[in-house]
Amino acid sequence: MIHAAKASDVIPDSCEFQGTVRTSLLDVLDLIKGRMKTVAEHVSAGRDALCDLHFRRNYPPTINPPARL
Repeated sequence: MIHAAKASDVIPDSCEFQGTVRTSLLDVLDLIKGRMKTVAEHVSAGRDALCDLHFRRNYPPTINPPARL
């Protein structure tokens, strides 16, 4: 989800992005969080803007046991 201005001819003061990240490994989730933070900070700095990243971990990954034969 991207939320910004309420009209097409307005330059918004802020913009909010929301989404979901899914992975089966916590280490990969840590890596994704770090990369998202780096990208957001660099894009913001390039536009002379500020960035505030909130990365919420709602649920741990579901890891199914190996199949039994």
